[in-house]
Amino acid sequence: MRRICLLLTAIASAAASVQVASAQTQQKVKVATTFLGLWDTSQPTFCKNRGEFAKAGLDVDVTSTRGGSENVHAVTAGGMDIGYSPGTNAVMAAYAQGAKIKIISAEFKGQNDTFFYVPKDSSIKSIDDLRGK
Repeated sequence: MRRICLLLTAIASAAASVQVASAQTQQKVKVATTFLGLWDTSQPTFCKNRGEFAKAGLDVDVTSTRGGSENVHAVTAGGMDIGYSPGTNAVMAAYAQGAKIKIISAEFKGQNDTFFYVPKDSSIKSIDDLRGK
């Protein structure tokens, strides 16, 4: 779980790096997760509750959506910075319909249908862009 928190913190940090914040305030990052309460979809909340985001200078707001398509819409409409665990079908369907999003990382190793994604014009191009952040 520590590794997941570190990865989530790195992704949130990268998303927040494009936002302007003063040195005294934590950077705000909004994460949409799907069906909060399941093991995999609760990881952002677990990391927030453990203080991992705060240690990295981030004020992360985790919002639960009611499924993959709502999760994708939350990001593409600009209300959320990061989508977490929407499911492959929802992202591929949105992409096929012209949504400007991209998958940047798997959610867990060994699972082929869980991943992180960002708006297409994000400065985050791959998971490697999060190294050292």
